Amino acid sequence: MFFIQPGHYNVGNYIGGFDVSSYSYLEFYLYATAPAQATFGIALTDSPANWSTIGNQVLIQNYITPAAKWQHVKIPISDFSVTPGALTEGFQLRNDDWQTNNVVYGNVLIDNISFSPNFNPPSILSVSSNDLKHIKVVFNKQVDPAKATILANYKIDSVQDKNYTKQLTPQNASISADNTSVILTVATLLQNNDVYRLLVNNISDRLTPAHIITANTSFSFTPVYNPTTISIDAGNGKHSISPYIYGLAFANATTLADLNFTLNREGGNTSSTYNYKNNASNHANDYFYESLPESGGNVVAGMIDGMINDNLSNGSDSIVTIPTIGWVAKLGPNQGKLASFSQHKYGAQTGFDQWMPDAGNGILSKTDTQITGNNPNDAYVTSNPTFQQGLVNHLVGKWGGAKSGGVKFYAMDNEPGIWSSTHIDIRPVGPKMTEIRDNILAYGAMVKWQDPNAQVLGPEEDGWTRYLVSGFDSQWASNNNDWNFADLPDRKANGGKDYIPWLLDQLRQNNAATGKRVLDMLTLHWYPASGEYSNDISTNMMLLRNRSTRSLWDKNYTDESWIGSAAGGGKVYLIPRMKQWINQYYPGTKIGVTEYNWGAESSINGATALADVLGIFGREGLDMATYWTAPGANTPVYEAMKLYRNYDGAKSSFGDISVADTVPNPDNISSFAALRTKDGALTIMAINKQLSTDTEVLFNISNFSGASTAKSYQLTSSGAINQLSDYALQNGNLEAYLPAQSVTLFVIPPIGYVPASQVTATASGLTYNAASKTYNGTVTVKNISKTAITGPFQVIFKGIPSKVTLVNATGNFSGAPYITLSAVNSLAAGQSITLNVKFSQPSNNLITYTPAIYVGLLN
Repeated sequence: MFFIQPGHYNVGNYIGGFDVSSYSYLEFYLYATAPAQATFGIALTDSPANWSTIGNQVLIQNYITPAAKWQHVKIPISDFSVTPGALTEGFQLRNDDWQTNNVVYGNVLIDNISFSPNFNPPSILSVSSNDLKHIKVVFNKQVDPAKATILANYKIDSVQDKNYTKQLTPQNASISADNTSVILTVATLLQNNDVYRLLVNNISDRLTPAHIITANTSFSFTPVYNPTTISIDAGNGKHSISPYIYGLAFANATTLADLNFTLNREGGNTSSTYNYKNNASNHANDYFYESLPESGGNVVAGMIDGMINDNLSNGSDSIVTIPTIGWVAKLGPNQGKLASFSQHKYGAQTGFDQWMPDAGNGILSKTDTQITGNNPNDAYVTSNPTFQQGLVNHLVGKWGGAKSGGVKFYAMDNEPGIWSSTHIDIRPVGPKMTEIRDNILAYGAMVKWQDPNAQVLGPEEDGWTRYLVSGFDSQWASNNNDWNFADLPDRKANGGKDYIPWLLDQLRQNNAATGKRVLDMLTLHWYPASGEYSNDISTNMMLLRNRSTRSLWDKNYTDESWIGSAAGGGKVYLIPRMKQWINQYYPGTKIGVTEYNWGAESSINGATALADVLGIFGREGLDMATYWTAPGANTPVYEAMKLYRNYDGAKSSFGDISVADTVPNPDNISSFAALRTKDGALTIMAINKQLSTDTEVLFNISNFSGASTAKSYQLTSSGAINQLSDYALQNGNLEAYLPAQSVTLFVIPPIGYVPASQVTATASGLTYNAASKTYNGTVTVKNISKTAITGPFQVIFKGIPSKVTLVNATGNFSGAPYITLSAVNSLAAGQSITLNVKFSQPSNNLITYTPAIYVGLLN
């Protein structure tokens, strides 16, 4: 149940909710009749639409004992422990384990709701500095941004630091997105462990009329310089990062273009029943088991063709799901909707589609039980490998094979282990291990027959339980309340083996017997299981969301959900575990996570989790990952994705060669480093997960000769990517300031790298001299910038065939010959110089190469 406080307008824009730090109490009158006199909780909410809460839940028994009479309830806002600046739209009644409680709601009356305003002026909660350059001032409530960023409102002095014996004004002031903290930048560095005083005046809150901070408010603080050291070794831990870890599902063309993601998946529950002939799917328990037309019109494979067209137009590859469930959607006359559980046919049901009242939810009203024995032909037609061969034939015929730009990846259905729940109308009994094996072999072989270069993915299971036991066994265990693995009938029939390892071994044996590989990639789904996949941004959930990414890699991390005490040991370490399975049971198989989501898309907490996950995928060597589905444009999670793949709007991206990057505590700060093949740059993605602690970090970089400055791009709670001022590198070290809950990308060019926007190198055509057996040509180097550039200049020749020699090479750098332009040491704006080149070549086979420009000495 929600009780809503209307939002307000600020400069003509609607602001959902209000700042709770401007209020002191939540007050209302409560009348509760049996059985509602049991304990229940109250939580503030920031979004009635999705039931998300902020801060802590409080228990009503701490204030009154609910009874069948009207009672006044007065709860201090501070008891909710909500961060100042958080916007609240109302509050919810919940039971004491954070679940909604419909029994309570039917017996509780609420009246005279009010939030008592906090008329106290702003005060300072804390002042700190951990890098000697910035001072963070935290207020107890939202403050007026205009007043809070006036430099004259702040003075700093010290009796210890001789540079601050007189009061000094900061050089710059910026305010946080929630208007509760200010970062002051000083022109003169503070001294470590000296004591300073900050004097503040004229800061007001955002109420009307405004309340102003007490004149000459003074706060003493001691800077403590203790940077977090992060070690990066560009010479160790090197391996390629698969471009296919940057995947989405059902993303539109605009999103694909803006995010520059490489992969787009057609999947989910509806894909299990997609009928390419009538371009329709049954929406299963997602929506009243209705067979509905898909986008793209009444044309063969219209929805999938539309997706592939969008993908190809943006350079993205496609995953198409092949239904193996045995039934696909049927439509009525004129593409009409059909329902599996007709109320007219099967009786009144506890829920139905208001837009198609005959479509029930499959639960009989009279008995509150699931309908059994329904006729699948009501809303489906049968399907088999021959039927699905028509889909693959269509796609290959329209778009070409995998090798010529067509569909590269085909997934074998979707989450078969829970068909007995999601698709109970056609598969009331979960599939056994042998059925999934046989489906992959039959449908996968069909795909390979039509397109030998396409890759087959599977089994696309949904989570931890279905990694270990089949859908048949998990349904049996639930029905019999017996999760003792030794009792599971399907497991016993297959040697007592864990499901996924058994499946891999069976497919390997088939490969050995036939000489043909059917499964190319083991693909599973993973969602953290403690509620992270939600909009919950309470303090406890944000901290858990930060930690639970360890389930992807950390062998020492015990999962904090029910998995922690479940069969299998409680330690997931998903990616290393998948690699272990592959190495033991089916070597050479790739691995992918084709559904994942850590929730909180509209929060910076979701963004830091997503950035962490993408970094983990690259570092751990995952071959494929697709997010479910695609985040809303410009949400923090969306921007975190963009920071990896299109941070500057010109499709510049994080590196593609992972290198060693070590942090002291990945629950607080995680970091990932990679070299970028295109230009040799070192890229670093640093994530400060801490909720309120800004941190100075010191990157100790080895085995990389970098330029003297690093570009930096940062995402904070403001929700936008901002380019920061360049950071200086000194003796291989990069020192930087990471705000709480932020993601920062650093880009360090190699020494001598010149952006293509400044200097170009253009090769002429080569002519062959048969007498000397050489190719001769020229390379023209031109300064296309608006300022002079000082050398020395080196032209590096990349991609020369192994038996070809650059005769007039000055030397060799990283396996490629180079020539120094000795005739000139600087190029004026617009100036060019031509260099003669000569290659020895025994035959007159055409030589191709790519010239690149470096400025400085190569060694």
